[in-house]
Amino acid sequence: MPDLRLTIEEMVAEGDKVVCRNTWRWTDPSGQKMQFHGFVLWRFEGDKIAERWATVTQPAEGASWTAAPGRTAEKRAS
Repeated sequence: MPDLRLTIEEMVAEGDKVVCRNTWRWTDPSGQKMQFHGFVLWRFEGDKIAERWATVTQPAEGASWTAAPGRTAEKRAS
């Protein structure tokens, strides 16, 4: 997926935990734009990740690749 993009929709940190709401977008081999949404939660012990939880929606056709309202940061996944 050479055009894979990960958009961080929201990131919140409190205490020893950080949660991130994100959207993954790509074009499949047939040319169809696809996307899924997910959440990742990390728990830290010092400067190391002690636990990680993640959940994602099923991939679906992405009719629109516009970001959700609010602050977003987009980074190309590699």
